[in-house]
Amino acid sequence: MDGHRRRRRAALLAAATGALSLTFLDQTAVSVALPAIQDDLGASAREAAWVINIYVLALAVLIAAAGRLGDRLGTARVLAGGLTVFAAASVGCALAPDPGWLIAARAVQGAGAAAMLPLTTALISDAFGPHEPAARWGCRSGSRRPCSPSARWSAGR
Repeated sequence: MDGHRRRRRAALLAAATGALSLTFLDQTAVSVALPAIQDDLGASAREAAWVINIYVLALAVLIAAAGRLGDRLGTARVLAGGLTVFAAASVGCALAPDPGWLIAARAVQGAGAAAMLPLTTALISDAFGPHEPAARWGCRSGSRRPCSPSARWSAGR
């Protein structure tokens, strides 16, 4: 394997791991920061539950469709779109003036994450193939491990 291909695959692996880490870190950080978010926005217990649940609900409902869309339009294109949607929704979450706005932005975030989760795996599988399972599975497990301590820091706790 030449040096250019090796660097390209390393960059792909780093980008995919970063995208996966964002989805895990976000969910963990919001869970940890939820009491502060609830206080800041004056959210009820029901609204606070929706802040968490709407993200997971949107992700679960859309993940298969996002994978199929990646098959039809191109894995990298749909992954980039999912990352863009996720980032834009993150800005919406940060600027949320009330619980309703935050819940809506979290639903959009979940939609972006639905594209990111299956398509990072597909991209890694395409790049590394069946003879290099360590790269494929290392991306998945490596993206989750740093999220637990990082979430507490990013949530300000």
